[in-house]
Amino acid sequence: MKKIFILLLTSILLIMLVSCSSNDSNNKEITYTGESENWKATIVNKISKYSNNVLRIEYKGNLDDLKNVHQIDYSFQYGQAEIKRSETRPNGLPTDKSIVYKDTGKINVDSINKQTKIPFKIKWDNRSEECELEFK
Repeated sequence: MKKIFILLLTSILLIMLVSCSSNDSNNKEITYTGESENWKATIVNKISKYSNNVLRIEYKGNLDDLKNVHQIDYSFQYGQAEIKRSETRPNGLPTDKSIVYKDTGKINVDSINKQTKIPFKIKWDNRSEECELEFK
């Protein structure tokens, strides 16, 4: 009886372990990156049941160039959604050479693949730049 209980418990644990690992294999990460003259942008999208994407915008120049810039606007087309954001900081932008925007929401990932190019626009201090983010 004790052997049957141990065998049954082991079987249940094995089934749980296999089902958890198969769910993790469905998770994947898609990374897009691109650069303009002054900025580098990267989107990392972790796709699972819910899509999590993180946009990191980095200034390539000297941070002193941004000390009098108090607002930055950026937009990008990701999947079927156009995302527009504005960052405002009274002491200048950015404080640590990068701006990070995190979004947790459902994105139609059927329209996102390795061939997708993501248009990215950024505006600051009466200047603007555009680039395309490509699969990395």
